[in-house]
Amino acid sequence: DIELRRVTITNRSRNRRVIEVTSYAEVVLNYFSSDQAHRTFSNLFVQTEIIRSHQAIVCQRRPRSDKEVFPYMLHLMAVHGNAVVSASYETDRSKFIGRGHTVADPVAMEKQGYLSDSEGSVLDPIVSIRSRIELAPDESAVIDYVTGICESREAAQALMEKYRDRNLADRVFNLAWTHGQVALQQINATEAAAQLYGRLASAILYVNPVWRASASILRRNNRGQPDLWGYSISGDLPIVLVRIENKDNIDLVVQMMQAHAYWQMKGLAVDLIVWNEDSSIYRDSLGESISGLIVANAKETPGQNGGIFLRRADQMSDEDRILIQTVARIIISDRGGYAGGTVGGSSASQGEFFAIYSD
Repeated sequence: DIELRRVTITNRSRNRRVIEVTSYAEVVLNYFSSDQAHRTFSNLFVQTEIIRSHQAIVCQRRPRSDKEVFPYMLHLMAVHGNAVVSASYETDRSKFIGRGHTVADPVAMEKQGYLSDSEGSVLDPIVSIRSRIELAPDESAVIDYVTGICESREAAQALMEKYRDRNLADRVFNLAWTHGQVALQQINATEAAAQLYGRLASAILYVNPVWRASASILRRNNRGQPDLWGYSISGDLPIVLVRIENKDNIDLVVQMMQAHAYWQMKGLAVDLIVWNEDSSIYRDSLGESISGLIVANAKETPGQNGGIFLRRADQMSDEDRILIQTVARIIISDRGGYAGGTVGGSSASQGEFFAIYSD
C-alpha cells in the first residue's frame, strides 16, 4: 500500500550545513481513462490537507455521485537522527512550477526558503514537502518519504503513525529485499533482468511509440477487437508480440516467457503472443520447441486470457497480421540477430538484447 524512498545525508565538512530536500508528485486519484479525457476538469475535485503534526499531506477526491468511491492518498516525510528539521508544504502545482516554467526548472527550486503551505481545493493538485535539515560536522540524517494509498481518512492516519517509526521503515526495506530475491528465484531471473522487465512494463502500461509498430502499419489497419476472437485472444488485456524465425534464437522466447511470469507476479496481466515465422515446409521443429517451453514453464493453460499464445504467421491473413501488430504495445523480433547488447540506452547482460521490427 505504500512506496518508501530513503535518502541518507552526511555532513563530511567541518562546518555546520543547512540542506533542503524537496519532494514532488502530481495527484490523480482517478481512473487513467478519465484523467486522460479531461485532466483539468478531473483535478478540480481533488482536495488536499496538510497534517503538520505528522509532516504529511492527505489527498482525497470528492465524489460526484453516491456510486463513486475513490481512495485516499498520503505523502509524508520522516527524518531520523539528530538533525534540526523544519518542514514546509505545497499542494498547488501552479505555485510550485511558476508562470513560464516547467517541471524541469520549477520556480520553487530557484529560491530557498519555505513553500507556501497552500491546501484545500487547489486547481492543479500536487504533494510536495520541503525539509530544511541542519547538520553538524560528521552528523547524518535519514529522510524517509512515504507515499501511500488507502480506503479512508482513518486508514491514512494509521499509515502515517506506522511508517514514521524508524524500526518499521527498516523492516519494510529488509522484507522487500527478501521478498524480491525469493520472487526472482522462483522465475530464475536476475536483478538486471527484473529491471529490464520493469522498463518494458512501462511501455505496456503507457503506450510508447518506440516499441509499437510503425505508423505505416497502423494506418493500414481496418479491423477491430472482434477480429482477434478467432485466434482465442480477447483483446481486453495489453498484448506483447514476439516474432521469431530462427531456432537458434529461441532464448528470446525463453526470456520473454520469463518477463511474462515476472509481470504476472507483479499483478500486470498481459497476453503474450509468439509468432512462429519459420519458413520450413516440412517438420516444424521451431514450433515444437516453443510449444514444449510453454507447457514446461507456463503456470496457466496455454491460450487462456493473460496467457501465452503460439501462432504460425504464415497461417494468418495479411489483415490479421496488421491487426495484431497494431494492437500490440510491444513488438520484439529476432531478425537481425540475438546477442548481448543494450536496451533503450541501458546496459543489459548477455542474452538481453531486443530488436524492434515491423514489416
